[in-house]
Amino acid sequence: MKRHLTILIALAAAACGAESGPDEAGYGSLRIDCRADARIETAASRAAALPDGSEFALRITGDGFDRSWERMTDFAAEDPLLKEGRYTATVSYGDPDAEGYDLPCFRGSTDVTVVARRTATASVTARLTNVPAVVRATPQFLAYYHDIRFALTTEAGNEFLHALDAEGYEEREVYVRADGTLTVAGTARRQSQTGTDAGIEVRFDAVTRTAELGKRHIFLFDAPETGGATLTIRIGDDYTETVEFDCELNEEAR
Repeated sequence: MKRHLTILIALAAAACGAESGPDEAGYGSLRIDCRADARIETAASRAAALPDGSEFALRITGDGFDRSWERMTDFAAEDPLLKEGRYTATVSYGDPDAEGYDLPCFRGSTDVTVVARRTATASVTARLTNVPAVVRATPQFLAYYHDIRFALTTEAGNEFLHALDAEGYEEREVYVRADGTLTVAGTARRQSQTGTDAGIEVRFDAVTRTAELGKRHIFLFDAPETGGATLTIRIGDDYTETVEFDCELNEEAR
């Protein structure tokens, strides 16, 4: 259930055929090829649009050296010279503290040695550093309930509303911080028994789980029996849990 990008970084020394001036002796240059691996190793997942390699930010650190570029293209355009030595190249995409729809965050780093008049090649795997989550409902649930409103709330206090039966509703993944809590709760109305009212409102008690890094979280509501409801929680490929609701009628909403 891992999502990742593979970033290939080619680090090339200054051209061997050129004469080095006194200020360039012992220096090499870096040329970076950044490509995205679109494979998604996860079950029950749709393919997400992965960022292009040029959209990644780059930071290079070494002995007495610490430089950052907002985009790979900025680094390539500058083509700076680096003194021979050991460096760490770090690529990143997205804000690790942000939570919201369609906000994946990737990060990866590798060590590399720059040698004058030599070509070094390094590869970086930029893995997802936040957690994707989605709230769904089965056709049976949608047939039995309406005005369905579920909220996904994170430990940071951010709340994301999922109006599952609303016109024009589009399923979108929420990306949240890893290792915090995820809480799902909400309400829905049963189909009217008389045809003259909106139906009785049902409140679904809060269910809380931990957002596990490297795993996709699916919260699936179902109504396998008339008058009942369940929540199936899938975390990664190896964890599935079903919660049965003793549906609480919201008397004030009748």
